[in-house]
This record gives sequence, structure tokens and C-alpha cells, in this order.
Amino acid sequence: MLDEHGKPPEPSPGRAESAPVELEGLAPALASLSLAANQVPPPRPPQKEKAKRPPKPGSKAAILLKQQQQQQQQQQKQQQTAVSSGPSTDEATVDPPDPTFDQSTGVLILSFRTPSALAGALLRPHVAYEGGHLNGPLKGVNFPSSHYSTWLATSSASSSSSSASSSSSPTPATPPTLTAAEQATAALIPPAATYICAYIRNDRSTLLHEWAHARFHVSDAYRALCVAQWAALDTATVKVVRKELEMRGYREDVYVDEWQAYCVEGPGEFGKKAGRALGEAHCVLRREVGTPPSFSRA
Repeated sequence: MLDEHGKPPEPSPGRAESAPVELEGLAPALASLSLAANQVPPPRPPQKEKAKRPPKPGSKAAILLKQQQQQQQQQQKQQQTAVSSGPSTDEATVDPPDPTFDQSTGVLILSFRTPSALAGALLRPHVAYEGGHLNGPLKGVNFPSSHYSTWLATSSASSSSSSASSSSSPTPATPPTLTAAEQATAALIPPAATYICAYIRNDRSTLLHEWAHARFHVSDAYRALCVAQWAALDTATVKVVRKELEMRGYREDVYVDEWQAYCVEGPGEFGKKAGRALGEAHCVLRREVGTPPSFSRA
């Protein structure tokens, strides 16, 4: 088509056709981008954790840590066969303790040479006195002689009934309930004894702890002093002590007795801050509880 001057019209700028795009050169680049997008970045090397400092004694973190340790000890206690399975038929040689009887208080103190000798002789009556559980490794025991007599009678009755039932049946006879070590220890108890303490030789700290328990039970004056000292403690210290005893599995009705025994042994058992607050009570109770009669030979 020609214009009025006889020339063909020029193309409109708005309708200009785009030049064709060259795609052949872009194909390798697109393929490279797709491959890179699908690749997973390598994992970062693990960072080393910094060693944590031990929690401050008496703090919430220290209390929680001790609670976890108590739970681990409880699991270990449940694995002890001596508590649940009773005496073994293959016993070691009996290693009897050295007895010391204090006639003025009626307290009998038994000194064992080894932890195994202590456990072999008094573990089961101790666990029965503690309500069927053991609070940590057995280092010492204490209980009224009336409890021990009842436990012996119950064990002997159980042995007699087992023997009677086995004689009328073809099943094998049940081994004696009392071990040789338990029988040997029972023979050392004098009729006048009102309370029994036991510890491992050379462990004076545990001896003092068990002696304090005995004095709390046999002396009305000392028990009243302990109650008065407990009542005089400030609220914050009582809170720390109660929490510590709770984590150790003690019943609330024995808190004062357990507190005084630990306080006599050493108030630092409850942490540095509480230990400083218990310094005066420690001095008062330590002076009043006296020295165990076998302390010089411990």
C-alpha cells in the first residue's frame, strides 16, 4: 500500500516486532542453576560444649542435681539382692562385730570391720526399720532394740512355718531365714539394751551420727533440746533443711531427728550458707549429745 506521495508507509513504533531470543546459550546455565538448587549443603561440624561449673551449694541447681543423684542411688538400691532375696545359701565366713554396751543409756554400739560384714548382719532389719528402702550406701544403722526383737521373732516364725510346710510336701526345704551372720549378731544383744547403733570401724563421723540418733530416742532432755533448737531456726534455713531431707527420702515426722543427727555430725551437710546458720545449733547439740563410749577406739 502506497501513501499519497507514492511511498510505502513506515512501520509504527508501537507495533515493532521483537528480535528473536537466542536460547541455545542459556541452556547450560539453567541446568547448572537447577543442579545447585537440588544440592544439600554439608552439615556444620558440632561445636564443643563448654564445661559447666558445679552449682553453688544450697542453690536451686544444687538441690536439683542432688535430687537426680538420689534417684540414681535409688535405682542402684533396687538392684541390691540382699534386700529382696534374703540370705544366700552360700555364705562367707562370719565376721562378728565388736560390741560396746553403755549401761548408763542402754545403748549398744556394734563396730564392724568391713561394709560387707555390716550389711550381712544388719542390712535386712535396717531396711525393715526404714520402711523397705535404703537411703544410699549402708554406712551405719540405728534402731530400738524392740524393733530388732520383733524382726528376729518375725524371721524365726517365717523360718519355722517354711520348715513345717516343707516337711509335709515333697518340695525342697527352704533355707533358714536368718543367716549365720545375723544369728551371730543377735547373740551379742544384751537383755538390758534399749537401742542399737552400728558403724564401720574408723568411721567416726558415722558413729557420731548414729549415736546422736540413739540419744534422741533414749534421752527426753536431749530430745527436748533438739526440738527447741529446731524451732529457733530462721525460716530460710528451715526451708533448705526440709528440702534436703525430703530429697533424701525421709518422712516428715522424722525431720527433727534426722536434722539433729546431721547437725551434730557437721552442719555443712546442708550447704555453706545453711551450715553457717546452723553453727550455733551444732555447738549446743554437740556439747549436749556427749561422746560415744567407743569413740576413742573408733
